[in-house]
Amino acid sequence: MTEHVQIVSSGVSLSDAMRAAIVSQASRLERSVGQLHGLHGCHVNVNCPATGGSSRMYNVGIRLTVDDKDLVSNQHEHPDFYVALRHACEAMQRQLRTYRGVCAAAVLPDKPAAAHHDQP
Repeated sequence: MTEHVQIVSSGVSLSDAMRAAIVSQASRLERSVGQLHGLHGCHVNVNCPATGGSSRMYNVGIRLTVDDKDLVSNQHEHPDFYVALRHACEAMQRQLRTYRGVCAAAVLPDKPAAAHHDQP
């Protein structure tokens, strides 16, 4: 999975532990994609804009490319990096469930109308 993960940060230098958490969460997302779909990329953007005060806010966004379709979890903001990452991943999990449902509905044949037989 690590070959599919692109990590970009702005305004913050990511520690090894932060990068490991991103890769771990990306692996979970890959398992959620399942074998029916192909995961072609995972892009994680971490932004920590400079503020005038001492508090930092981490913005985490995720873009997955699944079966040539981009799924995007918009920026999730929190002062704790790991919470922001978890929120972004939870939002992506919800999108993946919806996407799998749409794909499953597209490949299922319509059910024929039940035949009514009159018995003699």
